[in-house]
Amino acid sequence: MGFEPNEDWEFHIYKEERFTAEIDFEKKTMSSNGIGAWGPVAVCDIIEADPIFYCSWLGRSFLIDPGSLKFTLSSGILGTDSVFIAHGTCEKF
Repeated sequence: MGFEPNEDWEFHIYKEERFTAEIDFEKKTMSSNGIGAWGPVAVCDIIEADPIFYCSWLGRSFLIDPGSLKFTLSSGILGTDSVFIAHGTCEKF
């Protein structure tokens, strides 16, 4: 779900889409072309107390539980991009 800035911030329910991401929990890196560009300057780390792995870059955030692989993805970029939040469970392959 999210909001469209080009439509006076109208609320939208978006179609579910699948994407792939390469995540290395030990090296604290993530890359994906399917959920926008996550460049080499993305900040990734692990919150050890939970544990939760997270990355943020240019207004986007991605959080994943390494045990259950449940995740949230959000974008707070303003301008012409949509502002949204999404969630799901990753599959290993």
